[in-house]
Amino acid sequence: MVLVLDAYKVISAKGLARHFSCSTRTIFRKLKDTGYLTSYNMNGEMLTSPTTPDFDENGLWEYQGARFSAWKNLGPTIRALVDGSEQGLTAYELGRLLSHPNVHHHLLECVRKDQLVRTRLQGCSVYFSADPRRKREQEGTRYSERPAHTSPEQPPDMTTTELVWLLRAMVRCNHIPFEGIMAALGVDRSKVSEPVIRWLVEGCPGDGAAPTAPT
Repeated sequence: MVLVLDAYKVISAKGLARHFSCSTRTIFRKLKDTGYLTSYNMNGEMLTSPTTPDFDENGLWEYQGARFSAWKNLGPTIRALVDGSEQGLTAYELGRLLSHPNVHHHLLECVRKDQLVRTRLQGCSVYFSADPRRKREQEGTRYSERPAHTSPEQPPDMTTTELVWLLRAMVRCNHIPFEGIMAALGVDRSKVSEPVIRWLVEGCPGDGAAPTAPT
């Protein structure tokens, strides 16, 4: 049976049962001591021999859509990936790494069992190792790579006059009419007055003449 499993590389339990004209229960009983692996996707229906996968640096292997882990089940795989990550992992990052659409339940279960630690960072949950020393290392790496905060009102090394001139040039180059700007503001129209918009489009610092500031 192991030789057949090796030949197929990956096959479902039902497919193997059809090959040997037996039940899937018999298949699992015969494979019990072989160390066979089940896929962590496709509802765990796909099987492979323990010697078949060529696992990548994350301990993951994919074959014709079936995905396998060196840690076998999804729960231990998630813990291993989070523990081994340099800066912890978000659910989104972990989902992309595993190519699995739903890891939230497993993450929450790991947190509930104190196997992982969850921290909120900029409105997003980040999962870290439960080992205090490792967690500090991961947090230090993630926090150090956060982009420096810059004011959205005025970028660094740009004066207000330069910023207004740039915005006006962008509007004019794209031939956006005054009425179009007003319409695009929608519900936020009350936050920007009509004179300010006309000043931005029709005359502002950078024209060579002293403009009349909006009132």
